[in-house]
Parts: sequence; C-alpha cells; structure tokens
Amino acid sequence: MNRGTTSYAVSPTQTNPNAYNFFPSRVFPNPAIPNIFINPGTVNFTNPPQINATAFLNLGNFGVQTILPYDFQNTLYFTNRGTMIGAPGFRFDYTDDFGVRRPAYNFVNEAPGTIACLEANQYSGYSNVFFQTMMQIRATNILSPGYLQVGNAGTLRLEGQNVNLTRGGLEVQPVIGSPVANVYFELTDSEPTPDAFYGDNAIYDLYWGAGLQQIPIPGPINTANILRFFGADLLASAPTHQVLSGPNWTIGYAGFSTFVPGTYMTAIGNTGIVAFTGLTLTNFDGSISNIIVPTNIFRQAVVVGVSDTNFTVRTKFGPPGPAGMGLGIVAVEIASGTTNVAQGAPETSALYFVDYLGYDTNTLVVTNLGPWVPTGRPYAYEIYRELPNFESLGANGNSPLFNTFLYHRSFSNVFATNLYAGYAASIDNVASRPPVVPGSTTTNTPGRIEIQADTLDLTKTRIRGITMVEIKTAHLKSSDGAVVDVENLIYDVGSTNGLLTMRNLARESAHAVRGELQAWTGIWSNQFALVLSNWFIDANTNYFNPVTNPVDINLYCLILSADLLSRTQQVITHTLTLNSTNVVVDDPYLVSDKMQINAEGLTVNGQIALTNAIPDWTYAMTPKLRFLTNNGTIRPWNVGYYGADFPEGRRLERFINSGTLEAVGHEIACDYFEDSGVVQNDNDLRLFANTAIFQGSYHAVGGGAHYFGQDYKLRNHRVVADRGLFINATNSFADAGAGSNNSFELLDGFHLIRKPRFGDLLGTFIQTRAPRFVSVAHTWAAEDRGASVSGFTDNMAIGRLRLESLPAGELRLGPPVDGMGLPVSGKFGLYVDYIEFSTNLVAGGPTVAEDPEAYIVIEPGLTVYFAASNLSAEDLDGRFNGRLRWVKDFAGPGSGVDVALRTGRTVRVNIGLVDSRQIDSDGDGLVNAFDIYPFDDVLITDFEITSVNPYQTRISWRAAAQTEYFVERAADLKAADWSIIATMTNPLPDVQILTVTDVIEQNNGAAGGGQQYYRVRYEP
Repeated sequence: MNRGTTSYAVSPTQTNPNAYNFFPSRVFPNPAIPNIFINPGTVNFTNPPQINATAFLNLGNFGVQTILPYDFQNTLYFTNRGTMIGAPGFRFDYTDDFGVRRPAYNFVNEAPGTIACLEANQYSGYSNVFFQTMMQIRATNILSPGYLQVGNAGTLRLEGQNVNLTRGGLEVQPVIGSPVANVYFELTDSEPTPDAFYGDNAIYDLYWGAGLQQIPIPGPINTANILRFFGADLLASAPTHQVLSGPNWTIGYAGFSTFVPGTYMTAIGNTGIVAFTGLTLTNFDGSISNIIVPTNIFRQAVVVGVSDTNFTVRTKFGPPGPAGMGLGIVAVEIASGTTNVAQGAPETSALYFVDYLGYDTNTLVVTNLGPWVPTGRPYAYEIYRELPNFESLGANGNSPLFNTFLYHRSFSNVFATNLYAGYAASIDNVASRPPVVPGSTTTNTPGRIEIQADTLDLTKTRIRGITMVEIKTAHLKSSDGAVVDVENLIYDVGSTNGLLTMRNLARESAHAVRGELQAWTGIWSNQFALVLSNWFIDANTNYFNPVTNPVDINLYCLILSADLLSRTQQVITHTLTLNSTNVVVDDPYLVSDKMQINAEGLTVNGQIALTNAIPDWTYAMTPKLRFLTNNGTIRPWNVGYYGADFPEGRRLERFINSGTLEAVGHEIACDYFEDSGVVQNDNDLRLFANTAIFQGSYHAVGGGAHYFGQDYKLRNHRVVADRGLFINATNSFADAGAGSNNSFELLDGFHLIRKPRFGDLLGTFIQTRAPRFVSVAHTWAAEDRGASVSGFTDNMAIGRLRLESLPAGELRLGPPVDGMGLPVSGKFGLYVDYIEFSTNLVAGGPTVAEDPEAYIVIEPGLTVYFAASNLSAEDLDGRFNGRLRWVKDFAGPGSGVDVALRTGRTVRVNIGLVDSRQIDSDGDGLVNAFDIYPFDDVLITDFEITSVNPYQTRISWRAAAQTEYFVERAADLKAADWSIIATMTNPLPDVQILTVTDVIEQNNGAAGGGQQYYRVRYEP
C-alpha cells in the first residue's frame, strides 16, 4: 500500500478485499495484482508511473502531466476524495495486461472531491491545441457528487450502467487568455519594432489596415460627420478606409457606423493642454492681468457601440505618450457577467481592446503567427481576454462628448488627412473549433460533455458545457433541481416506470460571448483662434487692440463597434428522442435534426419548436401518440400535423391546448379537442374533431379557419381569419347564448357548408369585410323558416353581424354551393338577431349604412332574416328584392328590450317593434313609437251570451294591424292552464274589430251554475 508522496510502489498489507468497505465484495480476477493504490498526500508527476492495482484511492492531491490522458491498468475500483489534476486528462476504465479495455466496476468521486483536466502542450499561437483535454469514465457504477472539469477544448465522457450524479458538478471551462497573447517577435530584420506576434485564444483577424488616409481614394475625411448627435443619442461613423484581408492580404475598403442611445451612453471624452503661453492684458479699468492661455490642446473621443445593454463598458485613458500630441493609450473593457452554474459562482467574460495609436503614432501592420495561414493586425491594436492591470492603465474620461467635440465652425478645416488604424476580429467562445466540412456535426466539436447510462440520476446536478451536452439513458430517475447550461443538446432519454419528465435540462439561451468587433482610430490636427479682450489703445490706430491667440488642437477618435457581438446564444437541441408511456416536457427545446417521441401521452409545459431541417410535426415523430396536452408552446417550422397524417383509422384521441400552437399551417384530427389557448397560423387551420370545445381561445389565421366534425361548443372564442371561416359540423355547432362573447373577424367571408342538427350562435359577433375591389362570397346552409321566431332556434342563427367594405368592395350573401361552385337548389335562410351596416367612412363613396345595395348582394336562394338593425327595421324589410326580411316577433339578446306595461309588469319585445311608426300593437289608435304604453291589454268592445241551450258566447275586441291574438277560456281566474279556443290575426294594415263565438257544452258545468272566464291576449 502506497504511503509516500513520491513512491508509487504498491505492496498490499491486506489480502482480504472485504476489508475495504468502499467497494462491494467480490473475487478479484487476478490475485497477483496488488489490491489497492492509496495516495494520502501530494503527488505531482511529470513522468508518472503506471499504476497497476485493482483499486485506486486518492485522499490528497494527485497530479500528473503526460502527453496523452493518464491511464490505469487492471483497476476495477476508483475512489477520489481529494483533488486530481491531469494534463491533458484521465481515463478511468479497466485495461488488462493485453490492452483490452472494459468498464471498471465502480467509480466514486465523493464530494468535495475534484477531478480536473488542464490543457497542456498547447501550440504557442492562438486556438490550436494539439492535445485537448479529455476525461473518460467508464464503469458499471458511477457515483459523482463531486466536481468534474475539462478544459475549453476538452471532452468529458461518462459511460456506465448506473450513473448517479446527484449534487455533482460537470464543467467545460470557458475560454481563457493565452499566456503568450500579444507577445511580439522580430522576424525579418533587426529593427527594434517587431513585425510578428501571437494573438489571444479564439480571436481571429478579419481585416486590418493602418497608415495615412489615402488620397484620392478613399480621400480625406469629413470631420464634421464622425460624431453626430440626435438629441441625447449619438451616431458615430468610421470613414471609409483601406484595409487588407484574406490569406493573400487583399486590398479592400471598410467603413461602419454604430449607434449609442442616450439611455445607455457608452461614449466618453478626454481633454487636456499640451502647451501654453503667458499673456499680459489691459482690463477695462486700466489694470493689468497676466494670464496663461493654451497654444496646443488635445481631445480624445472614444465611442463604444453595443447592441446588448447587458454588456458593461469601461474606458481608461493613459498618460501622454512620446509622440508629443498629448494623446495616450486608450483601453476599453467590454464585459458580460453570468453565473457559472457548475461552480455556483459569478463569472465574467471580458474583452480588452487597447489602442496605442495616439501614444506613439505607429502605423505598422504586424503578422499574426497564430493561425495556420498568417493574418495581420495594426501594431497599434491589442486584444486580450484577460488584462489584470486594466485599472492601472489610466484614468476615466474627464469630459462627455458633445456635437462639436471633434469639429466646430471656428476650426480652420472641415476635411482632414489623418493617421488611421482599422481592424475587425471574429470572437469565438471555443478555443479550438474544427473547420466546417461536409458531414461534420456538432458532436465533433470540442468542449462537450457526454453521458451514457442505463439508469441516470441528475437530481440537483450542475452541468456547464461549451459546445455540446449529450445524454443517452434508458431510465432517467430524476432531474429535479438540475441545471444544464450549453448551446447544443443531444438527448436520447427514457423512463421505464411509465413517466418521463424532462425538467431543468434545457434553457432558451446560453451565455456565450461570440461575434465580431470592428475598430477604427483616426488622428488629425486642426486650428482655431482664441480672441481675448484687451483694453489697451493702440497709439497708431487709436483703437482698442484685442489679442488673438492661435491654438493647435490634436484630435483623436476611436470608434469600437460591438454591435455584432452577442452575449447569449440560442440553445439548439439537435436530437430529441424521448421514450416512455407518458412524457412531460417542462423545458424549451428548439429541435434541429431529429425528434422522436415514443409515448402514448405527451404533455408540453415548456416549448417544442422545430427548425427548417425538420419543418413539419408528423406522425413519424410521434407514432404511438394518443393523448396530447399543450400548456406551453408547440411551434413547428412549417405545418403541424396532429393526428391528421396518422394511418387510416387512427387519429389523436384527445388534444387539449391551453398554451400556444404556432405554425404556417395546422392539420388537427382528434376525437376530442379542447382549446383555451392560442392557435396561430400563417395559412390554413383545419380542425377535424368529433367533439370540440373552445373556451377562452384565440385563433389567428392567415388563411382560412376550417371547423369539421360532429359537435362544437364555443364560449369566449375569437377567430381572426384572412381567408374566411368554414363550418361543417354534422350534429351541433353552438355557443352558450347571450354572454358567450364569441367574435369572428373575417376578411374573406364565412361559409356554413351544412346545417348541423342543433345549435345557434346568438352569443357570437361576426364581422366580415370586403377588401378594396374584391367581391367576397358568403354561403349559408341554414333552413328558410320564413319571418318566424322558429328560424332562430337550432338553425345556426347569428347574434350580431357587421357588414363592412372598403371602396369598390362587395359582400355577396348566397346559398351553399356544390363541388363545382354552383348554388345548391332550394331555399335557405340566414337568421341574424342584430345586423349592422357599417358607418365607417369609405373614401370616394357612401358608407355601407348609407347605401347598402352599393356594397351588398343577396343572391337568389338565400333570404336574410333579421330581428334588429342599426338602420330602420321597417325601412329594411323587403329590400334586396324581398330577400331581406324583418322578424318583428323575435326579441333576442341583441334585438329585445324590456318594456313596462300599465299594470307594472314588463314584457320583452323586439326593439324595432317598440320604435315602429307604423304598427299599433295594442290597437289603441297610437302607433308604438308615440304610445307611452304601446303594449296595453286588449280593449274588449263587446261580450254577450247569445244562447243558453247550449251556452253560446260572443266576444269582440279592437285588433291591431297584422297582429296575432289568442282567445282563451278557464273555469278559474287563478288557473295555471287556460284553454285556447281560437287564434285570429288582423291581416289588414289598420285596426279592426275581431269577433269570436264560443259554444259551451253542458258537461263544462255552466248549466249547473259553474262560471267560465275569457281573456284575449297577444304576444308583442
């Protein structure tokens, strides 16, 4: 047993394997192999030995540095309770004497144990790691509540039957600064100025240039246009300048602008005096003043543009350099803070841009030796990932920028020929990203974590990858409290207990600073005159002689655009394979390559979205699906086929949507559909359902909304459809009546393909509009029951219909059509409780309300019946060649009003009847519009007994025009049921006397002294 810190010889002190309680009892395969290697102290090997032992136990610090990941031999049990550091990594598995690799028995990394892999043997340039870090753990049982880490370009792989990572941390390190970043070399001559350098990790030169602004192309710069303020906002524009790019250093031109809002001002200035002189001036009172005035000043402007205000920007101005212009080093920090989820600690990703052009005015371009094909960068520029001495580089700016900071009308020149430096760089978050070649996938990229297990427990596990996290397991026990922070995911996850919950395994975005930086620096000079009052009278001119002091001004501007630099990246799930009887998805998943959900029940509480690589949600993705519940968002890139493309005879059994469905089109087929959420379509929505319930739902349809099936129930349902509404329900299509608050807003008409057996839409508002120059068809297959109240019951009667049109538009209302588009023969009726003719102004013509016939056509075969309107019902009745009729006897939710009778009780009557100037409902000689009590009781004019054997009576009353009356008889005034003995109608347009004769048989009791009572009533 190893007890030393440098010795690695192993001599077992116990031969009984059961003496070690940290691995299970079993017979070792080779008794000649030492039982255990224990490291209780600190071991650092640069030329490590081969550990050949059945068990490995680290209690202290174990460090190795090798060319390839450190390997063990014949080791079945690994236990770490301390710290293990390997450069470039470790392989934990079982390797026999013949080099055959198999899984070890147990791997245990106890908390707070740490196993870390360091990047070593790194190429002395940028972003080229010959030996990337790797940690491979392959064992039957893996238990790691501790911490596992690999370098930015590394791979962390765990493979086992039972993998328990509860409370553990797995991390791929973020990209760090190179120790040789911005180290310079002299390659071509012996001059003190170098001509080559090494760049920092994952920073790639895109173009570069420096020198004197070229004449005539691109020409001098207009200094008045570099900084332009719009209120508090600033637009900074880098003039066109010459640059080099590509492997051949091809000449080109660049220029860019960046916008800095006043609400997040990331621009600052720095000013000062380079030289001054003393002057003696005579004051107004004759006294003398000695003053000091500048003869040379400088102004430095630094503008940093960021598209994400979560970036923080700091600028430092260094002291003046040897160039004698007063200008010094400028350093800019662009930083983004986040949380390292694996360590549970704050973390900052920063870039430091340092500009020396003002300090020494060196306009050389140096060669970057880091990439395989050398690129360039202005010698004046440096970019760092880490700059510990940033705070000591200088002071904060001392002046805000303003509109005349770089140019004022008093300056001598507006155009200048300047020194400049121009540069653009690509910033990556991966130190070694392989080139994009055909067939390459994200699984090939370094910076990934792979977990493969039969049974996996991720309770409270913290996983932080850089490029990819891949998890494959037949049974995920739990992911409660877990967190996964990475850009790309591959999941093949199942559960053997019938319920798989995908929770805490994906985010919408991951923190990763990546993108482009653009920089331009310009230095030029200008002059202006400083005129000072001097009350000294010149003896020669006898005038006061003011003093004019010329001032040279050295101007500097750095424009640094990080507008194309992002701090977060969209998380993409390349493969999402889920296997269980029931699957619950709580996380957001944007799936790009493959989705396969083998489940009978799927509940989405988070989000599932598809990219254009797999645009449609199809049966092949969910071949076993029977029950679909969406409480979150489901968004295929193109069409969502939910049950509609199932094999013949199959469809979804139940689909419940309380979230959002988004797609170009939806094809839904199910036995039961319940919607209280949102369905958004660019094109058509086609729903086939035996039973559909819309409760508080919203369908935004760019095409047509098609509702097919048997039974539909609607309440608080809104439809906005650009290509019309189509209803084809066989049994019922109904709202809940008044108060249902349904709303259909249509641009291309509505169509009732067939009349269902039951149902009306009296609680529904339909608005249809004809676009300009367009004739919009509407077809309706309800029954024509005449101008009768019966037409409003189980006849698809509409509560409120608004008819609108733009100029030269047309609304055509007609009967249903056949498959050839020809009208179906027969008589059909469209019953509307309240019909509204739009009063919206129509340019160049009357409104729909002013001239309905100019915009509306009611075709033969259809009659529109209405109970009330915003126009006079009596005026509308009979128009459109008799195909628009008023049903005055119907008092519906929108057409009825409660009217008080003289007796104190109220009756509900048609509002048009109340306002009628033609009808006298109670026959009292006053038309309803001018009658305080237009629906008084009937005025009986005569009643007599005309015979006693048998008894015969005669009753007469004043009958209103075109009103139906009921003559009833009962033996008791309080009787609940009165017998109707006659029904009569006055068909004339004026009041007349109607008379009814009644014969009372002896068995009715009248002959024996019994009484009979009569009454005459009508329905207002």
